[in-house]
Amino acid sequence: MKSKFLILFLIFYSTQKSFAQCSGGIINHWESCVLDNNTWKYKVPTANIANWTSPAFNDASWATGNGGIGFGDGDDATVIPTNSISVYMRKTFNIVDTSMVHSAIFCMDYDDGFIAYLNGVEIARSNMVVNPAFNATATAAHEARLYQGYQPDYFTISWQAIDTLLKNGSNVLCIQTHNSALNSDDLSSRPFLQLSIKNAVYNYSPTPGWFTPPYFLQTNLPIISINTLGQTIVDDPRIICDMGIIYNGPGQQNCILDPFNNYSGKISIEFRGPPHKISLKSPMAFQR
Repeated sequence: MKSKFLILFLIFYSTQKSFAQCSGGIINHWESCVLDNNTWKYKVPTANIANWTSPAFNDASWATGNGGIGFGDGDDATVIPTNSISVYMRKTFNIVDTSMVHSAIFCMDYDDGFIAYLNGVEIARSNMVVNPAFNATATAAHEARLYQGYQPDYFTISWQAIDTLLKNGSNVLCIQTHNSALNSDDLSSRPFLQLSIKNAVYNYSPTPGWFTPPYFLQTNLPIISINTLGQTIVDDPRIICDMGIIYNGPGQQNCILDPFNNYSGKISIEFRGPPHKISLKSPMAFQR
């Protein structure tokens, strides 16, 4: 099999109003349908809870509080007991017209790992194994960023996924956030769900001041997306980060909103040689 060189596109962000087009249509503006400081139902679990991410789950017995939820960093509107290993959160929100939603970006500020679910389907994760127990620890440490003046992590939800997951009327966003150690002195869980809207009608909340709408690249060349998870690329040692490859086939358009369909997983990356040269390693090579 002969390897192909891929073009790595750098995605530039703009603070101006974003008009972009991919397979899902034209974007007019962005709004937030879920904010961290909304009122949430939450629970510090003491045992595994069956089906708690399902929209049909009855959370009437759970506590109610404004986000963020956690302890230790002074960024929590609702403070849970110190040394809690995890917290589960549920937010019900309303969608007026799914046909006017182009795509979505889930933003998460967290310490140390999380999994996010939209209407019972996973949409994002970091530093967590599949189906973790309530008392599982995150696989790595990750410090919350907003209280330090930095942006949270961004996770793009493609227009194909939004068409499948989002529905008119009631929807549920669920978050489970875990600490990396049983004796950790902080935990943070601050979720946001941003929607790109096709028309000029405003039905939801303004996006946070730190949110920067992306420019959605579309090309007939393959796209590589690398998320350094807030880390700085250095000469040594390598850092572990996430990489995805989008390639829909010869002659087909590839959009940064499309699913990662040729690779989605971890890589290690570092500078090597001249400062402008980057060396990366992945457990899977992209070949044709």
